[in-house]
Amino acid sequence: MSFVKLYKDDSFQWGLWKIKNFSVGKLSHAALRKKQSIEANNAMQFLLEDESLEIVKDTFGRPYLKNMEGAISISHSDAWVAVIHKFMGQTGIDVQKFKMKILHLTDKFTSRNEQEIPQNFSPLQWFTLLWTAKESMYKWHGKRGLNLKHDIKILHHEKKERQLIGSIKTENEYHELLLSYVFLEEGVLSFVK
Repeated sequence: MSFVKLYKDDSFQWGLWKIKNFSVGKLSHAALRKKQSIEANNAMQFLLEDESLEIVKDTFGRPYLKNMEGAISISHSDAWVAVIHKFMGQTGIDVQKFKMKILHLTDKFTSRNEQEIPQNFSPLQWFTLLWTAKESMYKWHGKRGLNLKHDIKILHHEKKERQLIGSIKTENEYHELLLSYVFLEEGVLSFVK
């Protein structure tokens, strides 16, 4: 696995790796998920500098660290593996390679307002960013049943700061979340701060 990016501050840390000699077409879906899971565990061990840590999942499938404080989130996209650790509170991360098929799915995960493409963004960049941001917020929430189009919204975009403000609204709760994003050569990484 080759290290691509790493970020650390007083409240959270995240890393992005690319799996070496990785070919999606050569693996079955189950083998692909197993390979990505192993590499995510390796990435988290590297990020936290602890080879003994153990990742387990709660009843909703959200990963957490056994016997360690803080929240984590994990994402895979083909050969990409992204992990984040937040010292206090929840977090979510998502990485996605640019794929043209996302342009055919926009009506399924975006509202009419979100479909307005900001200046200096290509449609592929904007909708991949929206997808990763909404997936990050879904992971932050940690429970099943949220609808990316109706329950999770992007309220504001600040291109200069590379930040988004999003919301999660259900019958019983409302949250506004601050997200950051990084454009990669081949895709986008977003995370809830």
